[in-house]
Amino acid sequence: MKISALICGAALLAAGGCVFHHERVAEAAPQAAVPAASASVQRATVQDSEQFIVHSKITGADFVIQVARPIQFTPPAAGQKWPVTYVLDGTYLFGMVTPTARLLPAERVTQSTYVVGIGFPEEGFMDYGVRRGRDLIHIAQKSQNPTGQGGGGAAFERFIKEELRPLIESRYPVNGAQSVLAGHSYGGLFTATVLANDPDAFAGYMIGSPSLQMDPALADKVRAAASRGHGRVFISCGANEGSNPAAMIGYTDALEAALKTAGSGFSVARKTFPDETHTSSQGAWISAGLRFVLPPAPPAKATQ
Repeated sequence: MKISALICGAALLAAGGCVFHHERVAEAAPQAAVPAASASVQRATVQDSEQFIVHSKITGADFVIQVARPIQFTPPAAGQKWPVTYVLDGTYLFGMVTPTARLLPAERVTQSTYVVGIGFPEEGFMDYGVRRGRDLIHIAQKSQNPTGQGGGGAAFERFIKEELRPLIESRYPVNGAQSVLAGHSYGGLFTATVLANDPDAFAGYMIGSPSLQMDPALADKVRAAASRGHGRVFISCGANEGSNPAAMIGYTDALEAALKTAGSGFSVARKTFPDETHTSSQGAWISAGLRFVLPPAPPAKATQ
């Protein structure tokens, strides 16, 4: 395939006022075979998905948005709408979550879902790391890092809720009442913070290896919000995360306890994956999390 970027104009969207530029995959014209030694490397994409750049008026920054349609194993009903799973760190997690989200419904262990990856357009590991360290952490961390981490989380949260979600819901057949937010590491911290700030913002939350060291009071905030929320929350970590695995297990324990407090409106599942590290636990988190937050719909009752 050959990628061609198509600029769709700086059209101002009524839903949230964000500006987007669209990219799509175009079919390449047939080409003669070339020797392996001189074959060119072309960009790979997730099949049956599309990508565009959204400029947020709230944050003043650009975001890479990737959208994957679910595989339809049965003909959709007229007017059918699908759950939608928003994935933080979408620049790399989109390609991990999408295949799992598409194939699990074939075994009837989850519902089919649209997958929306939310990523950053910065190139290079360091630039990307600075951007995610700002936007995925609500509380500024200047005392820990002279260059400054955090502080952008509140604006990023507003972008997702006020600009991105209206855009996605206007362009795709998704059910906003069945929205899921999924994040790992700093993304897990961000997801838990959104839950604490606005418990019913999403119907489901997937929180993987949450970096609560960036906000030691977050578990208390989640506990205070638990009685105001309704939905499903999946929390997990690896048993071998970092030089002090007990720390991440402790963070996960604290969130689980906060969400299971008396009067909580959430249904909660928690797993610690044996032998998994901070990085390797992501695959298990994706599969187990989707199974819990998007359980298959019960079969329709027969009528006489």
